Amino acid sequence: MTMLAGCPIPQSPGKGKTQYRQCRTTNRNYWLYKPANYNNERRYPLVVTLHGMKPYDVSRHHVEMWGSLADRHGFIILAPELSTSDSFGQFPLRHMGAAENHDVQHVLACMDEVMADCEVDRNAVMMSSWSMGGYLAHFIMTEYGHRFTCFAPLQSNFSTDVLNPSKARQWSTRIPMFVFYGTADFPAVTNESKDAIEWYRRLGYTVSTKKEAIGHQRHPELAAEFFENVLSRRQRNVDIVVTPPGTEPAPLAVNLWPALSSKIGDVKTYIWDFGRLSEIPSYQKSPNVLIRQPGEYPIKLTVVDKAGVRYTAATTLRVPAVKSAQGTSLAPHTP
Repeated sequence: MTMLAGCPIPQSPGKGKTQYRQCRTTNRNYWLYKPANYNNERRYPLVVTLHGMKPYDVSRHHVEMWGSLADRHGFIILAPELSTSDSFGQFPLRHMGAAENHDVQHVLACMDEVMADCEVDRNAVMMSSWSMGGYLAHFIMTEYGHRFTCFAPLQSNFSTDVLNPSKARQWSTRIPMFVFYGTADFPAVTNESKDAIEWYRRLGYTVSTKKEAIGHQRHPELAAEFFENVLSRRQRNVDIVVTPPGTEPAPLAVNLWPALSSKIGDVKTYIWDFGRLSEIPSYQKSPNVLIRQPGEYPIKLTVVDKAGVRYTAATTLRVPAVKSAQGTSLAPHTP
């Protein structure tokens, strides 16, 4: 057990890769954890977790407490360093000042960087938090809900003073939420967690809750279980990545790449069905296709793993025609 000033970390350390990085956009730091057996040919769910009040909690503690869970579930963990989640910061949070907004932009920039550098499943992103980190987590989730799949604040602070109900209501039907708190926790954390549950439910959110007779203790395993349950209902195991994405006119050569979930085992066979582009299927992993005429072309991919389990994905390649200087569409000439 790692002992901190009042905030022990009872979770076992992970066996994956931990990195301390500087964000290229903000020049500020964050911690990143890639699970054991990370593979560049798989896509991984992302957990964005915001730390509590420094010096009692810092971003490094979050990759430590999530490490073994990330290995078990196949999660990437992102823990940005915050300047305002601090013993000298606003408590409670009553307004979004320059420092708070800089923290928000730092979190978003870190997410963009990790998604660019790592194999992240963009359909599987959870925001989580602990303690004072909840103030910004609630703000970011309600303002930028389109970036997230679900939300799990753990024993986290909450303030309606900085939240926009109209903005938050946009995501109420698509973002499930889990709130955990301890009945013997600091009164502010317990009471604000209850306030959060009531506030989100009034806006139409589906909020799962759990409470235990504990103090200010870390339980990321509850958020991990919640995330896994959400993914089991939503996650697509196979996606088709098209390069370039079909915005250029015909004739156009594109590459097709199978983006596989970490849930898929070793692959035995790839089967590409090109529809009206070709009667002959391809068994290559990443085939190239030449599209000679503008139009819409359905593509289907079937992936068979070594256990014989089949996974499918489909997409439509939409290729525009060439436009003349007068703006009219011209079909390309093919000899």
